[in-house]
Amino acid sequence: MCKAIDDLIHDGEMRGLERGREEGLQQGESRVFSLITKLLEDGKQNLLSSIANDEKLRAELYLKYQL
Repeated sequence: MCKAIDDLIHDGEMRGLERGREEGLQQGESRVFSLITKLLEDGKQNLLSSIANDEKLRAELYLKYQL
């Protein structure tokens, strides 16, 4: 009986982790797309390739655009 309960708890935790990953991925994609949109609106297309590879620059721009 205890093993069955442990298995149910484990399954629930795994489902919760997967749901959290999916939501985090969606939020991250939305944030990146918002940043891309802001850069395009500001005529800063030249930064698009840089944000793909430079995490520090991306973080700075998230702050600048309040994303």
